[in-house]
Amino acid sequence: MTGIQKLTPEKKWFFDHYRFIILRKVIPPDDIELIIELGNRWHDMSLEKLPPPLTSTSQTNNYNSTIAHWINNVQYGDTAIQRLVLNIDIMRVVIALTRGSPCLVDCALTKNYKTSDDIHFHASGQDYGVEDAEPYAGSLMQEHR
Repeated sequence: MTGIQKLTPEKKWFFDHYRFIILRKVIPPDDIELIIELGNRWHDMSLEKLPPPLTSTSQTNNYNSTIAHWINNVQYGDTAIQRLVLNIDIMRVVIALTRGSPCLVDCALTKNYKTSDDIHFHASGQDYGVEDAEPYAGSLMQEHR
């Protein structure tokens, strides 16, 4: 684990121009492996077999059969995901970009298949600007690869 990631002027510039920031080595490799394993296991389960409070609306009749599959409330599914959601290196950036007002709205694991329709992030690119020479984002998405 590296030291706490700071939102340097270079990272602010990068975020302002590209709308994402890359944070390296902020998630322990064991947590990454466990989250991938949990995600694969949960995605292979039917909706009825998911451990509560995990749920998914992608498996209901309201969506077509080729939509990407997502599982909601995963922050309650395992402590490794809780550590990811509350990771101090990630939160420092989120706090800086939301001007000290972060709010977790949803936490989901999404799995795209070769047959999946395109899935769009709900708030991607919205509520963003530069005020007082500082980038501000009202909605942020985290993606882990």
